[in-house]
Amino acid sequence: MTGSVLAYKDGRPVGTTTLHQHKEYILLEAIVNEPVTRLHQLATTIQEQTGSEFDISTLCRALHRLGFTNKKVREIAAQRRDDLHAQDRCLSRKYGYSLKGQRAEVRRIKMSNRRTTVISAIRYDGYLAVRVLQPGQKFN
Repeated sequence: MTGSVLAYKDGRPVGTTTLHQHKEYILLEAIVNEPVTRLHQLATTIQEQTGSEFDISTLCRALHRLGFTNKKVREIAAQRRDDLHAQDRCLSRKYGYSLKGQRAEVRRIKMSNRRTTVISAIRYDGYLAVRVLQPGQKFN
């Protein structure tokens, strides 16, 4: 009897990854510049720069291997910019990537919570009444 009773290990050798070092550098650069970037956007960035296509799960494993975790973003107030669109202010992402033990921080413009109340009424004969109340104003 010759041979070993130990099972043969299938798969990739331990310590090797599908992302090469220069592609990991592109991934790190994208995460450091914009921590709230989503994984499919990272995949698109790597594909545009290198021509290699990676699955989202591969990028997620690579980020975890490099010491990044996905956590809630801490917003830091930034100066108001006139070129910032309302869509960018309203659709900001709540989670982002940062190194283990560090907070995920993003500089964003803080919007004031100024609200306006609009009260309207319609009568059966078609008369329409509208009242607009600003903050602090009472309805009399």
